[in-house]
Amino acid sequence: MKVALTVIKGPGSGLVREFLEPRGFIIGRAPDCEVQLPPTDPYVSRQHVYVEICPPACRVRDLGSDGTGATNPPRLNGQPVTAADLNDGDVLELGYTQFRIDITRERPVSLATACAQCGQRIEYLTGEPAPRRCAQCEDRARRSGSGAALQIGCAHCGCDLSARGNSDRRARKLAGVALYHCRDCLPKGEPAGEAVQGYRLLRRLGEGGMGTVHLAYHEPTARIWALKRMKDLQNDELNKRFVRGMRLHRDLAHRNVVRCFDSGLDAAGNPFVITEYVAGGELGATVDAGTPLSPQIALPLICGVLEGLAQLHAREIVHRDLKPPNILLDRPLLDSAGGCAPPLPTPKIADFDLAVCYGLAGGTRITKHLTRMGTLMYMSPEQVRDTASVKEPSDLYAVGVMLYYLLTGRYSFDFPTPAEVRKLQGERLAQWRDPGEALRMIMQWERIKHPFRIILNEQPTPVRKRNPDLPEKLALVVDRSVRKDAAERFQSAAAFRAALEHAL
Repeated sequence: MKVALTVIKGPGSGLVREFLEPRGFIIGRAPDCEVQLPPTDPYVSRQHVYVEICPPACRVRDLGSDGTGATNPPRLNGQPVTAADLNDGDVLELGYTQFRIDITRERPVSLATACAQCGQRIEYLTGEPAPRRCAQCEDRARRSGSGAALQIGCAHCGCDLSARGNSDRRARKLAGVALYHCRDCLPKGEPAGEAVQGYRLLRRLGEGGMGTVHLAYHEPTARIWALKRMKDLQNDELNKRFVRGMRLHRDLAHRNVVRCFDSGLDAAGNPFVITEYVAGGELGATVDAGTPLSPQIALPLICGVLEGLAQLHAREIVHRDLKPPNILLDRPLLDSAGGCAPPLPTPKIADFDLAVCYGLAGGTRITKHLTRMGTLMYMSPEQVRDTASVKEPSDLYAVGVMLYYLLTGRYSFDFPTPAEVRKLQGERLAQWRDPGEALRMIMQWERIKHPFRIILNEQPTPVRKRNPDLPEKLALVVDRSVRKDAAERFQSAAAFRAALEHAL
């Protein structure tokens, strides 16, 4: 999809900007905006609107509409809007400037190559790396060299599941990762009996910006997995691109990264991903409930995150969506008495490269209501300006914000926290059952600007102003990790981790 913005009225009339790849960018008066409007236009803000291109969708959001009482919203085809889809031929008006939106949608060009092992024809789309082997040869390679069979028992009752667990010759490679259950010991849940390409759904685990997660059972091997069904993806060709993109990272093995084992399309043609099931909950759960962590607990957990992130960066994978819900623990952080007994849980990075593949397949999260605000809080300034070009320091910024949040219960900027949102929901549950709606109301009442404008224009609060008891050496590391200028932050996960270990 090609999106062109042509100035048809106002300063710069006739100017054309074209965008050929999925990305997000800002239009406004500030010099660092991707599309800069005249600085003298009194009806345009420094950061006025955010445009997100995610084929087959293109959307615009007013950055002044979330609690600031903006009096100059953008106008689409003559009507004021706060958020809207853009269509071919639309006219977007910002102050004195009018843009005509031209959207050209073309069917992705299919290319083909031969499998290096069996010679079978493999199709792929323009922009994808040419695959070396077909899916069947990849699976055979994974099963080869598996070694002797393992003795496998049900995790609940201990009954022998060796025959089923070794049937695909992957049991040894999955040792310590896969969880096995016999049919009689399966967790109960809904929707009972529904199957997705051989995986039976047991119960719903949660829902995020990109999809819904279920606990799933693979009957032939007796293994328990997590199955994420992607939503908002409706293009057959791009769905296949998503599946192929996820297959590039199957079996990336690291103790601090959630293993991805399979991806495919369900009966309706919608993509799904099969990953390791991590049962201990999210990294920020106790802090979300109002209890910050001590440095002795928070730092080792974040160091584990940085170990996993170093592995991803070594493979040139930039996560782009790091936040506490995407860091899972292999066991609960707190025991039944509310304490934290050693050893600490192992943190695991989830959804690695999922955001990239999802965006390439037409999924959009940023401009779609405020239910995705949890993502915005952890975005670096450079990711706000241009989501397509971010590098490793952007991920390290997100880790810095996570550490800041774990230690203080607050963000590095004055954004409402999950605890404040829940408090409002408790007071007005009948009105705001949706956390995103409660968050929007807090921002409106307190006249909090859109997070993008805060991230770009304001300075983060020094961490010791939130928690004066933190050691000064640790505070210096945390404050450096959330600096606005990427060049002033840590440039590698290893350097960040070394600084934390020294501080601890």
